[in-house]
Amino acid sequence: MLPFVPHWKVPRFIRACTAVCFLERDFPIAIHGPVIPREVLAYGTCLVLSREIYDKQVYRDRLEDGRDVVIVEDPKDHASLATALRSVVERPERAAEIGAAGHRVSAALEDYGRTVDAWESLVQDVRPASGEPAPVDVLPWLHAVLGERVEPATTCSSTGSAS
Repeated sequence: MLPFVPHWKVPRFIRACTAVCFLERDFPIAIHGPVIPREVLAYGTCLVLSREIYDKQVYRDRLEDGRDVVIVEDPKDHASLATALRSVVERPERAAEIGAAGHRVSAALEDYGRTVDAWESLVQDVRPASGEPAPVDVLPWLHAVLGERVEPATTCSSTGSAS
């Protein structure tokens, strides 16, 4: 079991994995469409996905089992789940190839510039009234997202002003 991982450290965790499994099954809310698979694809890590979640992805026609994703028909079938997991654990180089192919699918779906611009516009809303940059320690994940577009971390007093 892992301890709590802050959301700004999740990308590092996903990249450190040989594969990430997202095996929801029999989820009672039909409209539920999780974005975790897209996040894993974006980081270039091999994605092991249940058929149920695969079927909910609007870009599923761009994914192929064994090429850019590993699909487990029914995760409750432990033998087939073990076979799928064994295929990536025993051949990490193959898992890396699948992850890289998944990343290419993701890159074709994403508009990274628009995403960064959207995050940057959100940050503009949290800048102090003085117009000074928001301190990164208020939003620690921000530097990882926007890089040099934000000021380095500063310390804040209890009143919230930078010191």
